[in-house]
Parts: sequence; structure tokens; C-alpha cells
Amino acid sequence: MRVTDSMLYELNRINIAKSREEVAQAQETLTTGRRVQDPSDDPADFAAARRERSREARAAMHKESAERAIANLQLTDDTLSNVTDILNRARELATQTANDTLNAGDRLNAASEVEELRQQLISLANTQGQGGAYLFAGYLEDAPPFDASGTFVSDQNVREVEVAPGVRMPMKINAQAAFAPGAPDDPIAVLENLSTALRADDVPAIRGTLDGLDIAHGRVSDARGTTGALIAALDVAQSVADRVEDEAAIRQTELVGESDVDAYFAFNQAQTALNTAVQIAGELPPPSLAQR
Repeated sequence: MRVTDSMLYELNRINIAKSREEVAQAQETLTTGRRVQDPSDDPADFAAARRERSREARAAMHKESAERAIANLQLTDDTLSNVTDILNRARELATQTANDTLNAGDRLNAASEVEELRQQLISLANTQGQGGAYLFAGYLEDAPPFDASGTFVSDQNVREVEVAPGVRMPMKINAQAAFAPGAPDDPIAVLENLSTALRADDVPAIRGTLDGLDIAHGRVSDARGTTGALIAALDVAQSVADRVEDEAAIRQTELVGESDVDAYFAFNQAQTALNTAVQIAGELPPPSLAQR
């Protein structure tokens, strides 16, 4: 078959169009760093990369949940540390005022300080954490768990967060663990009893509050231990989620990505092929009217 000028022109036109498409694809790969843009480019790798994207998104969500829980628990620990300081001071006052050398006026002055400590304790028990949620409230975390008198008005539930697929962990401790509301050794109640005994100048009653103060102190210390253990466990969960997130991102790059060097090389190749096709088109003789 005789190859005419028109056939040459048509073949070169097709070649130029294909080269331009390859340049555009190479340009997009160079810009995005992605070898596979659509399912049709590589169905298997595209589907696998989509699964890795979902895994990366879940890991990011789990990491964020762990971070939020850790922030809450760290604030909880700081709060309980302040509660411990209050109980220590209250015990000092109880020990001092149980001494027979002090008089009723001394005990009345101490009662005023104990009442201030009690109000500080109620304020600490109503500490707000992430998003304004109250740390020691249960599910009713949008309202203070203790009223102005120190009465517990919330619930004892513990909100949890998912930190790994199917793994949930507490993001706080409940009021029972820290304050035992309603119990005889409830620190708020013990301070109230101490204040009452001081105002009444009742030395035996003052001494009687020491055991309650010690028990309350021990409970708060245990609550801090629980809080620390939860923070440590959440740190591990956060690290695992961070690693999964990184691994999923790397795997996506392996499936559909292209290195900068390879992408630049491919783009240069495509651009060179297009330039060559355009140059050839300029050198071809124009087809005759009869061949058109």
C-alpha cells in the first residue's frame, strides 16, 4: 500500500494528540505525586489505596480521641493534686486545734479557714475540661456535678472514647472514685464536719475528723494513681494510632504514588516526545489536494 502525505499527516496528528495527553498526565502526576488518579488507571491499586485512606482516617480519629482523653486526665490529676493540698491543710488545722492549749477564738478562726477550703474543694470538684465538660460529672457533663452546698447532683457514669478498632477507654474518672459523695468520708462532708466542730469548740469532735481526712486523702491518692495509669495506657494507644496513620500514608504512596524523580523523568520524556512529534509535523510536506 502506498503511504500518502495525508496518511503521514494523520498518523502524526494522532501521535501529537497522544503525546499531549501523556504530557498532561505526566504533569498531573508531577503536581500531585500520584501515579493513579482514577480507578481506570489501576483498579486494584486504587481500591487498595482507598482502604488505606480509610485506615489512615480512622487512626487519625483514634489518635485525636486519645489526645483529648489524655488532656482531660492530666487536668484531672492537677485538680486532684490541689484537692490533696486542701486535705493536707485541713488536717494540719485539725491537728493544731485539737490541742487543749488553744481557745474557742482560735478554733473559730480556724473554722473560717476550713470553710474557705471547703468552698475551694467544691470549686475543684466542678472543674471543667475539654469543651467545657465537667470532669467529675457522668453523662450529665454539661452541668456542675456538685451544687453550691457540696451536694452531688450528677451521675456516676464514665464516658469512654474509642482509641483503636473495637477498643474503648475511659476519658475520665467518676466522682465516686475521687470524692465518694454521700459517704461519711466524703472530703466535702468531712470538711463541713470539721468546720462545725471548730465552731462548737468541740475538741473530741475535731479529733474525730482526723480519720475521715486520712481516708479521704487515701482515696484521692488512689484516684490519682488510677488517673496516671489511664494516661500511660492512652499514651500507648496514641503512639499505636500514630504509627498506623503513618504506615497507612506510606502504603498509599507505595500503591498510587510516584517519586519526584520518576515523575520529573516521565514528564521530561513525554514533553520530549511531544516536541519531536511537533517538529516532524513541521517537516512533512503538505498533502496534495488530491490526497486530501
